[in-house]
Amino acid sequence: MSAHTLPVLAQADVSPLAVTLEFKDTPLRQALEMLFQDSGHRFQIEEGATGVVNALLNEVPWEQALRVILASQDLRSRRQGDVYYISRRPGIGVTADPRIAPEVVRDVKEAADATVAFFQDTYGLELTRFVGIILVTDKEAYRQALTDTVKMSPKWIDRTVEYSGGISWGNYVVSRNVGLHITRPERQRDIIHEIVHQYQSDIAASDARGILTWVREGMADAIAAQVLDKTGLRTMEDDRQGWLSLARKYKAFPEFSALNDLNGWYAAQDRYGSWCPDATAYLAVDLLVQRKGHDALIAYLRSAKTQDAASAFQDAFGVSLDDFTRDFAAYLNGLLARGGPSSR
Repeated sequence: MSAHTLPVLAQADVSPLAVTLEFKDTPLRQALEMLFQDSGHRFQIEEGATGVVNALLNEVPWEQALRVILASQDLRSRRQGDVYYISRRPGIGVTADPRIAPEVVRDVKEAADATVAFFQDTYGLELTRFVGIILVTDKEAYRQALTDTVKMSPKWIDRTVEYSGGISWGNYVVSRNVGLHITRPERQRDIIHEIVHQYQSDIAASDARGILTWVREGMADAIAAQVLDKTGLRTMEDDRQGWLSLARKYKAFPEFSALNDLNGWYAAQDRYGSWCPDATAYLAVDLLVQRKGHDALIAYLRSAKTQDAASAFQDAFGVSLDDFTRDFAAYLNGLLARGGPSSR
């Protein structure tokens, strides 16, 4: 559709900072290009900020014109020098394939709302950016959504499609674990798990040198269990027993050193079984929580932002990584031998 400038008034009739523009179904970028033309400012649109603008601006101050355009798309801006950075407001939005049942979409939205409320109430934390949840129905749609939204190599996309039903990457959560054949607790657990990864990235950048993959994944499952317990959908003890039951299906478990990074995690999936690293990570983080409490997980993320893995672990959990590795091996053997973990 079109966007155009109304007839320009004589310079003496209007302030140089006044804007007269009309937008009709105009893509956001095009509208901003028109507004910023000859303004002396520049703009940059951040990931996830899109929209179509319809507005008539008649001799409107430039800053007000920018606010009108952004408000119409529920966007915000921050200025650094002469550059305005345009982004979505912090929060979570859900888009779903129309073939997905409405009750499933409601479930996902409830899980997202419960996770946001949990982080606010428990840790006083809020997302600092917009996160988009994309729900798809099958592997091919999953592959296409990953190709469209995340900056991953084709090799990693192939691996993700083969081994996972959901992923958190950049400002997106993409999930295909949403069918009616999946129980409601499992569906919500999967979504909460991925949203927790978004909070982890907010607290400590996703590539922070101190974040161990097994802690990252185990923490996402441990907090998902907390959220489900708080909503009454599943108790934390039931969650523990579920992970232990899964662990009993495996004859061997990977060393922590093999789960410290994503490459090692994937190699362990190939060697030990696709869910074996997840069960190992959850039970290990659950032991850390029993010893130090859930607040230690957030402390770990903050330490991992600036410290190496061993130092961050020691600071947050009060034990060296080597000592905990030995402790957990004995703990896991005891769990498997006696048939179940205690809650404390």
